[in-house]
Amino acid sequence: MFTEYTTVYNMAGQVISFRFGDQELEALKTIQQPGESLSQAAQRSLKESLGLATPPATTTMSTLSTEVDKRIAEQLVPIQQKLVELEAALGKS
Repeated sequence: MFTEYTTVYNMAGQVISFRFGDQELEALKTIQQPGESLSQAAQRSLKESLGLATPPATTTMSTLSTEVDKRIAEQLVPIQQKLVELEAALGKS
């Protein structure tokens, strides 16, 4: 049994259509991400194999996490300085 899937790369692009058999569909399902249709999984897989994939969201999340960590560290500096001063004042008492 064959199922036909059509992949559209962008609205200005060309429609590409091909058929997948049961074995190919099962393989495609194994790489399917949560919330992703089979057509989207096929498109993503093809783009990745062509070296045209967009960076995964985790790259953006990693960058965001690094920025958050940096901002937290900056906010901690005056608090840590005040703590050192308070510890020194308590040690002198």
